[in-house]
Amino acid sequence: MTRPSRLLQWCVICALLLSGSLPAEDYEALLTPEDLYTYITELYTRSYDDTLLPKIEQFLQRYPDHPYADTIQQYKIVALNRQNRPADTVEAIQRYLAQYPQSAQRESFLRLQASYQYTLKDYANAAVGFRELSQSSQKLSDREDAMLALAYCLQMLQQPGEALKQYQELSASPLEDGHPARISARVNHAYYLQLEGNLQDALKLYLELLNFQHTPAELRQQLLFQAAELAYQLDQDYTRPEQFYTTLLVEFPQSELAAKALRRLCSCKFRLGKKQEFLDLCSRLRQQFPDESADPALDLATADALYTLGRYEEALPWLRKILESSAVSEEVLRQARYYEFCVLAATQQDDAVLERGDAFLEDYPNSLYKTNLLSLMAASANRRHDFSRARRYLETLLPLLAGDQTGSFEYGLVLASLYEQERLWTPAADLLEGIVAYAASEQRPALLMRAALDAEQIPDYERSMRLLDKVRTDFASQTDLLVQTAELQYQIGARAGKKDAAFQIARSLVETRDLFERIPGKEQTVWLTRLGNFFLAQEQYPKAADCFEAALKIPELPQDAKTRLLPTQTQLLLKLDDAKRLFDLLPDFLAAPNSPAFPAACYEELANYCVRHQRPASARSVWMKLLDVAEAPADLRLRGILQLSELEMDDAVQSAQGRLQELIADCERQHLAPPADAYAMLAEIHLRAKNYDLALMNVDRSLEKSRPAIFATRAATRAWWVKAQFLYERQHDLEGAKSTATLAGLLKSDERYSPMARELIIRILREQHLDQQADEEEARLRQKYPSYKPAAAQVAQ
Repeated sequence: MTRPSRLLQWCVICALLLSGSLPAEDYEALLTPEDLYTYITELYTRSYDDTLLPKIEQFLQRYPDHPYADTIQQYKIVALNRQNRPADTVEAIQRYLAQYPQSAQRESFLRLQASYQYTLKDYANAAVGFRELSQSSQKLSDREDAMLALAYCLQMLQQPGEALKQYQELSASPLEDGHPARISARVNHAYYLQLEGNLQDALKLYLELLNFQHTPAELRQQLLFQAAELAYQLDQDYTRPEQFYTTLLVEFPQSELAAKALRRLCSCKFRLGKKQEFLDLCSRLRQQFPDESADPALDLATADALYTLGRYEEALPWLRKILESSAVSEEVLRQARYYEFCVLAATQQDDAVLERGDAFLEDYPNSLYKTNLLSLMAASANRRHDFSRARRYLETLLPLLAGDQTGSFEYGLVLASLYEQERLWTPAADLLEGIVAYAASEQRPALLMRAALDAEQIPDYERSMRLLDKVRTDFASQTDLLVQTAELQYQIGARAGKKDAAFQIARSLVETRDLFERIPGKEQTVWLTRLGNFFLAQEQYPKAADCFEAALKIPELPQDAKTRLLPTQTQLLLKLDDAKRLFDLLPDFLAAPNSPAFPAACYEELANYCVRHQRPASARSVWMKLLDVAEAPADLRLRGILQLSELEMDDAVQSAQGRLQELIADCERQHLAPPADAYAMLAEIHLRAKNYDLALMNVDRSLEKSRPAIFATRAATRAWWVKAQFLYERQHDLEGAKSTATLAGLLKSDERYSPMARELIIRILREQHLDQQADEEEARLRQKYPSYKPAAAQVAQ
């Protein structure tokens, strides 16, 4: 019978039942197994489970061996599952699988049965089902899911070893998308490893999951936290937990774990010494999670960080908060009291330091901080000029340390410092020399040197030298100590007026090359400078220059020392006419601040030296540096302005023009006659700009008979040359231009403008077709100025 015919038959049966012609029981009795199956199927399809289940029972009672019984029982299992009846579902599945063990639905029903048994806490039977599924499921992922569920059952059955085997087997398979059981297995495997104390292998599993791109986000945040917690316990530098906690907070800022992660991250920052980052995170923690941050230990760490950063006043409120709290452990309270003492000492609140220190030592007489407390209290008493109290702290303590060489040494040093503060040099030197025997080998040289300095103050020069000679004898193999000893001997000798002895020390050190090359660069510069100054005083200029040059080449030369040394070396090289070394040094000299050690007149000498060696850019920089020297004489400044303006005329003409105009205006403000040089240079500037009227006006002013000139020949020659060019270019007066050029080229002798004037004469002669005269004039030009290059050649270059 086809499905439409069965449906029609079912509808007819329903209609008869509803018509009331026959009782329902009589009509149902008339139904064949096929009719009842059709009816049940329609109820199943429409999920009419309340009506469906009685009909299923009816069918199974009437026709238990009918071929449709298989399907009918499957309907029953599904209907019971839809009604969320775990126990009934399990019972139906068990009955079905017992009757149809080879059913195609066995795997899915067995999985449903085991799941419900787990829900019903029937772990033993659930384990049986999951074990079968772990071996028989068609899909690998289904078998893995069953293995995972089996492990859960074994855990609940208190069989952790068997459960761990399942987790280990799943963990051995590589992580892949579509195999979630492998992820869960690794999580549980890691949990077991943690319980066993195997934190390192547990962390490896967490890292493997974190590096897997398909790990669910909710699980990832848990993994980040767990990995961070394990790394926090395992690592010594806290770099990895810092990274994990940071990643968790960045990726999951709203996570329930954020508060704990942020608190832990604060601890990592603190332990890593990142005190400012720690403080920033603490501020964030207190703002976002006030409950999590209500922790005296966190407050103490905050005060510690502020103290370490030198923010003492900010540390005090946190310490006071701890000290005023009644719910603080004894250890935290003790630490807070100590840090408060340290803050008070750092801010030199001496009265409070002494009060808190006495109270602390009374409460904790055997504190590990006792040495520091007494030392700082002695310093506070010393600052208050209460020297007797400072001595009482130390002199009372020292006898109690009989046999304790370390204590005697440490407190002896502090007491010696007090003696030195009071300028009691003899007891200070005696005490230092006495505690040398208690000092470690590496500490003895410093003590002997310090005792030598105290002996110098007595004064006892011979005792100082004896103590320093002992250092040189006992520690002859240590370069740094030899250098330090030489430094002290040099200083003491110089202060004692024994300059020759000091020089010999410096010279011996510098000339002992294998020793000198091993000392730090900064110290090399000091010794080279000292030796150079000695040679300079002896007028041994080449040796002085060599010393200063060597010092200047050392990268560690301090900037202030370089600033002092550059002027001296520059003058030396000028005196020695050492152009190569001078021009190598010049950029550094020009970049350094002006120094009184470099006389103003030397700038002019240096600028002229640059010009002579064809270094116009350097000369220009030197003149500009001179103009920054406020105490430079007026005449020198005037020459400097003119020379600088001339150097600027080719490539900084506006600067040159402005400088000259300011010079003229300044002279007029002081009722002085502006120099002819300034007008002549302005005339040339205007000529180049084709401002012929202004050029001629400035020529006339320059050539006024009463006009003073700084460089008379140059000023007059330039003026006549400009006028000749004006007549030639503007008025095309060849004869007038030739006549005027003759004044500049023949009557005057300036190395720049005289040959230029003669060149103009030659050009005019050629334009007048007087080539023979032009050739003769050109020969005379080459003879008188052999190094002069014609304008065309200059342009070509």
